[in-house]
Amino acid sequence: MGTDNSLVGFGAGLTNTSNSQFNSFFGMNSGRNNNGGTWNTYIGWRSGWNINNGNFNTAIGASSGGNITSGSSNSIFGASAGRFVTNGSNNSFFGYLATGETSTNDSTAIGAFAYAPNSNTVVIGGVAGQNNATLTPNVGIGTTAPTARLHVVGNTLFDGTLQFSGSLTGNGSSLTNLNAGALTTGTVPQARLGNSVIFNQTDQQATSNFNISGDGRAGGTIAGNIVKAETRFDLGSSPILRIGSSSLYVGRLAGSTISGLGNTFIGDSAGEVSAESSSQNTFVGAGSGADNTTGIFNTFVGAGSGGTAQSGQGNSSLGALTQVASPEIANSTAIGYRSIVSQSNSIVLGSISGINGAKADTNVGIGTTNPSQRLHVVGNGLFSGDVTVNGTLNANLPAGSGNYIQNSTTQQSTSNFNISGTGTATILNAGTQINLGGNRIVAASVPEVGGLYFGFQSGTQITTGFSNSFFGTEAGQSTSSGHDNSFFGNQAGKANTVGWGNSFFGRGAGLSNTDGLANSFFGGAAGQSNTTGDENSFFGGLAGLNSNSNRNSFFGWSAGRNSNGQENAFFGWSAGLDNTVGYFNSFLGSSAGRRNTQGYGNAFFGFTAGEFNTNGNLNAFIGNSAGITNTGGSLNTLIGSFSDVATGSLSNASAIGARSFVSQSNSLVLGSINGVNGANSSTNVGIGTTAPGYPLDIQGRLRLRQPLPTDAANTAGLFLARNDAGGNPIDTAFIGMRNNTSVGFYSGQLVAWPLYVETDTGFVNVSTLGPAGSTQLCRNANSQIATCSSSIKYKSNVTSFGSGLDLIRKLRPVAFNWINGGMADMGLVAEEVAAVEPLLTTTNSKGAVEGVKYDRIGVVAVNAIKEQQAQIEAQQKRIQQLEAELKALKDLVCSTNGAATICKER
Repeated sequence: MGTDNSLVGFGAGLTNTSNSQFNSFFGMNSGRNNNGGTWNTYIGWRSGWNINNGNFNTAIGASSGGNITSGSSNSIFGASAGRFVTNGSNNSFFGYLATGETSTNDSTAIGAFAYAPNSNTVVIGGVAGQNNATLTPNVGIGTTAPTARLHVVGNTLFDGTLQFSGSLTGNGSSLTNLNAGALTTGTVPQARLGNSVIFNQTDQQATSNFNISGDGRAGGTIAGNIVKAETRFDLGSSPILRIGSSSLYVGRLAGSTISGLGNTFIGDSAGEVSAESSSQNTFVGAGSGADNTTGIFNTFVGAGSGGTAQSGQGNSSLGALTQVASPEIANSTAIGYRSIVSQSNSIVLGSISGINGAKADTNVGIGTTNPSQRLHVVGNGLFSGDVTVNGTLNANLPAGSGNYIQNSTTQQSTSNFNISGTGTATILNAGTQINLGGNRIVAASVPEVGGLYFGFQSGTQITTGFSNSFFGTEAGQSTSSGHDNSFFGNQAGKANTVGWGNSFFGRGAGLSNTDGLANSFFGGAAGQSNTTGDENSFFGGLAGLNSNSNRNSFFGWSAGRNSNGQENAFFGWSAGLDNTVGYFNSFLGSSAGRRNTQGYGNAFFGFTAGEFNTNGNLNAFIGNSAGITNTGGSLNTLIGSFSDVATGSLSNASAIGARSFVSQSNSLVLGSINGVNGANSSTNVGIGTTAPGYPLDIQGRLRLRQPLPTDAANTAGLFLARNDAGGNPIDTAFIGMRNNTSVGFYSGQLVAWPLYVETDTGFVNVSTLGPAGSTQLCRNANSQIATCSSSIKYKSNVTSFGSGLDLIRKLRPVAFNWINGGMADMGLVAEEVAAVEPLLTTTNSKGAVEGVKYDRIGVVAVNAIKEQQAQIEAQQKRIQQLEAELKALKDLVCSTNGAATICKER
């Protein structure tokens, strides 16, 4: 729609593009086809209808400037004015049907039916038989009742050529001060001219003379009243007078380098450097138009006039040293000694002190020979347009006269005014209403009621309604007691009777509303069918067109167009277009939820998000084209561009991430999968990390919870699965809670839980082991399972341990059955061992005695064995000693009694 544009009325600026700026279109279909045009102002029905890329145009009136496409800088006022112009520029047309032709440029047509088909012309009034005119009007200057085609009351000065085909009549005494011009064609009564001119007559003119000095020379024959020369007239060796193609050059070096068409150069060096393409110029005065090269249609009169003008066209410079300041400006005029004009399409009268060498400011007089101000007018002045005074406007007017409107705060009796131009006022008071064309256009309620109505038939049925503002034909026409309403646009709120607090903007906006209240409809036909719905907000052409329900918000062309559901919010082109009875929905984005009919409680955000949902409920789709497949599924959540479901009927399915995809109900999918739903990569999910390196990357602890404390079949944990040949998962292992008091590894093979830890005791249970081996395993001081080691490098505070047999004698071996499982076993009681030697026991986290270090009993046994070995060795020594003594005794006995029994054993 472009920027900084003001568009009021149905179809106004309908096709405005993004590069269309600073335009003001007021009225139905005004500027409808604008496509790049800027700084245009169109006011009235179909004004500027076909404008395409034209700029700086102003058209006021129904169908005014309706056919302009690329023309620029046109000023058009009046119904159908400028109707033939398409690409012409710099024209001014004032009046009904006043116009030029398709490519007319720099022309002015003033008055109804005025027709200026040629460029660079001014036409005042129509001509009977042309441009639908049935009569030819008279033009008056200084009179309100002209009796001829041009009726001038007052003196007239012509500095150029005066041509006429009829009679020239006047009430003055003579025709004087013709300057360099001439009278051509027609008749002038001799009595009106006096002796100031030589008459063309066969009889001798009394007391008339002419006298020339210098030589006369001709290359051919001078006979009678005709002087002929084949090429030119020279003075001395310089050409003084010559003609070209419809051109006249008078003066030394005047037009010396040109043979253009229709030029008139008079004066020394006038138009001296003009090029071949320079044509239709008039330069009078020494050095006039001296810098002109390719300019056309220029008029420079006065020594050195024209200044730096080179290629400009349609410029006028009257007075010595008058200047056109820029080489290329056009349609500009400077009048008076050292006056200067510096911009196109402008007229400057008189010099300005300090500019262009001027020493003083020039006063301009009309009707006076002694002007005392910059503009001094003696006599009546008629302005058909606006008069703007930035300073103070002083006038001496007879008090109480009925010939003019008094500047007074009190009412002036028996006074009227009628103007055909434009009037400007700070405050304009009307007792009851303002009419245009006999029809009431502006009306206001009494101050205590506070209503304001603009437009034909607007607010005509008001009875007790108050604080209403109706603008547009038939706007609020039927309103009687409704109050606090604002209706803008043709037929906006037309049927409203008692509805209050409504704001309708656009042609037909809220057309059918009767007693609906607190509604806001903005756009052509917005909320057109609403009759009793309340608290709705519709913004955009056709938004909520057929809606008649409550508390809806529709923003965008055709948003919620067919909806009768309540409390919906649709934002975007065609958002919620087909919704009929769906309610509590929020659709944001072009075509979001477009096909929804009955679905409720849905939230669709993004271009075409949920577009094909029809009766699905309580869904949340966020992202470009999110949920495009869903039709009737409910309770689904899709977040990310192109996130979607596999079928249109899933329930409680969620997919999060661009192109994420979920194919079954009651499921949540995080991220896209390469090759699925158009994704070309798979997404890694991170928890506690911004750069996940795996499908699920968690930094920190993860809690897995059991659904219910008594649900033993559904404990917390992780399943590990492999895929079969078809890609289907097969649960292979489980890591997690075995029950409420143990956690471990489940394989489901020969032993279901081959490894687990009791959480309340810390016991590690290994249900199965591999084949027998030779490596011993020990638990170190950090409770780690490791190979057994006794190296000094792992030890400190090494001292001798002396207990042995005395400690072992205190130990009590026992037989028992394990409480957990009832298995029979033997061993020691840890508490009894701790009472003998604490170093032979282990404790739990609470410091209570828990177990026996059976491997350490071997260390005690070493000392016991050493003690027994010492006893054995001492006893062996004693035995040997006793054996020696016994042998000595035997030898002694047997030596004396060889028959003794002891001796027989030997």
